[in-house]
Amino acid sequence: LNGVLRALHLRLPENPWWARVAVLWERVRLRIHGLALTAPRENPASARHRELDILWSTVHGLQTVDGLGAAWLTTRYMRLALDSGSAEHGARAFACEALAIANQGDRSLQSRTEMLFSRAESLALESGAQKTIAFVELARGVSAYQYGDQRRCRSSCERAIAMLARNCTAAVYEVSRARVFSLLAAGELGDFASPSEVSALIDDAWRRGDSYGAIAFTGLTVVVRLIQGAHDDLQRDIARARHWWVAPSYFTWPQWYLLIAEFYQEVYLG
Repeated sequence: LNGVLRALHLRLPENPWWARVAVLWERVRLRIHGLALTAPRENPASARHRELDILWSTVHGLQTVDGLGAAWLTTRYMRLALDSGSAEHGARAFACEALAIANQGDRSLQSRTEMLFSRAESLALESGAQKTIAFVELARGVSAYQYGDQRRCRSSCERAIAMLARNCTAAVYEVSRARVFSLLAAGELGDFASPSEVSALIDDAWRRGDSYGAIAFTGLTVVVRLIQGAHDDLQRDIARARHWWVAPSYFTWPQWYLLIAEFYQEVYLG
């Protein structure tokens, strides 16, 4: 990813300490800028939109492996998006800020989250960009999960999946995130998927090249599948994940999902 960022004269922080400093600096710059969307320009600079597109794509690539790096680039993206005057980029920026607030889990801030999502939804519809409209709906679902509203999380994530399937291509990241949170919400509501449904979900993720989704589904469903007696399928999926996942030098979400899958399998089967 540093090769991609080099085109923007950026590079990922070399260690967690510098990453925290970078996130804090971008949050300060965003606070100074404010959350107002600049008036649309008659001739928007193509270089700025190229930079925004690169940042947005890079954030997706980092979310599952480098949370601090993703937080730094997301905050930078938000500030530049608001300054661009673009309805599409502005919608993403407001949705990202709403998610950042929801991740704190403070219910007293829920009304502010809803206000930001309303603004994001309005801009997304104005832009007409179907993928952005679906992203805002997905972000609403993730936000609902953080506030403990699993029913709303599930319904929003399922709507996002339907939108992406109907209107978008190259949406592996968005579909994967929506399915992960829909699965989490369904499980907490007591609506567990059958072994065949889980296997189909994992096989589909591998087929689409979505290694994060396949490994996440493997880890998140491990207890239920053990109870349901799907031991052989689980062992197959864990072995496949270990074979294909090349772990970086730092700890990542896929490694966590694999760790809990192997731990519960070992405890349950002995």
